[in-house]
Amino acid sequence: MDSFEMFGKRCVACHAAPSDPLFRYLRTSEKVLADEIRVAGSPDFLFFGHTHWPLLHQVGTTTIINPGSAGQPKDGDTRSPYAVWEDGKIELRRIAYPMEATVQAYARTPLASSEVESLIAVLRTGGTLP
Repeated sequence: MDSFEMFGKRCVACHAAPSDPLFRYLRTSEKVLADEIRVAGSPDFLFFGHTHWPLLHQVGTTTIINPGSAGQPKDGDTRSPYAVWEDGKIELRRIAYPMEATVQAYARTPLASSEVESLIAVLRTGGTLP
């Protein structure tokens, strides 16, 4: 978990959740989010990832942002998600990208072929596997 100031606002960023920065899956339950905000010290903005699900949500005075995952989306949308902070507001956006270049890059990794196939399937379906 890392605390910093940006544009005069107190921010906390972590991979997963303030209570477990590496492994916890942080979902949208108001109580869970409020608990995580308290653990983070009630920042103005809480940035996290790990779930591969984009999220922009307000709990009290804290804005919670998860931009999603560009290479392994889990929300059914294959476009690359990202967040933009402009004029004091945050917006989640999506953009199409050359997915086949990523597929080819996966194929060049030293991973087992079954793992590569799984990564490619998630990439091509946005995580909505049959």
